Amino acid sequence: MAAPPQAGSGRRSVTLRDLLGEPPPRLLLLTGPRLTLQLGTAFAARRLLRGGRVLYVDGANAFDPYTLVRVARRAGADARGLLHRLKVTRAFTCHQLETLLCERLAAAVLAERPALVVVAGWSDLFHDENVPEREAMRLLERTAAAMRRVAARAVPVLGTHLTEPETGRPPPTPRA
Repeated sequence: MAAPPQAGSGRRSVTLRDLLGEPPPRLLLLTGPRLTLQLGTAFAARRLLRGGRVLYVDGANAFDPYTLVRVARRAGADARGLLHRLKVTRAFTCHQLETLLCERLAAAVLAERPALVVVAGWSDLFHDENVPEREAMRLLERTAAAMRRVAARAVPVLGTHLTEPETGRPPPTPRA
């Protein structure tokens, strides 16, 4: 959360809302280095602190429960209560991620009624050199379509995309 403007400083903190407009988009893809993955946890924590539920699909082993506990303590909130409103699922291959997003996410959204869906490291698993590039691109595009369908149901979806892959070939660039 951005700090309020300081009196007499002439400076004003810029918030994500300032950058994205009002209302914020329903589907947002943040790209950048590994630090970008931590933003997914930060956004999840903010939604949880407001009483919402969060579905967190982790494709980069990015979720850190200790971060959530620290955020809860700083806010004076019950960490267990936050964690009970959070559902985390991890994928370890691009095929598992495709199954989670294309076959299971819609039902989970209906059952859980989340305030936010986070897809951390959305493209990370598609860098696998053991998966033919054409197949990786096909699966990646299917996952993008699944995320758009969820966002069309008025459920905000935040994806994070690493621009600096840690292994394998360079990241595929999906069509928007």
